[in-house]
Amino acid sequence: MSFPKEQRNWIWEIHKNCDQLMHQRLASFMAAQAMTLALFTLLTVARFNADPTKFAPPRILLLDISRLGVTVFGVFLAVGGYLVTYPMRKRLQYLNDKFFFHKDKIYRDYFDRM
Repeated sequence: MSFPKEQRNWIWEIHKNCDQLMHQRLASFMAAQAMTLALFTLLTVARFNADPTKFAPPRILLLDISRLGVTVFGVFLAVGGYLVTYPMRKRLQYLNDKFFFHKDKIYRDYFDRM
C-alpha cells in the first residue's frame, strides 16, 4: 500500500509529535515518582530514627500518616501515568501497523516484542 508523499509527510508529523509527547509524559512521571520515593524514604528514616522519649507520640503518628499518604499518592501517580501513556502507545502502534513498517519485517518483529 503506497500513499502520496504529502499524506505520508502528514502522517509522519503526527507520529513524531505523538512520540515526543509520550516521551515527555514518561519523563515527567519518572521525575514525579523519583521525588515521591525520595519523600517516602525521608519520612521512613525520620520515623524509625525518632526516639519516643524525645518526640511526642502524636508527632510519630503524624510521620506514619504522612508515609501512608505518600504511598497512596505514589500508587495514584503510577495509575495516572499508565492511563495517560497507554492510549498514546496504542495510537503509535496503529500508525506503525497501518502506515509505516508493515512491510519491514525486521522493524515489525522488533516493535512487536515490546
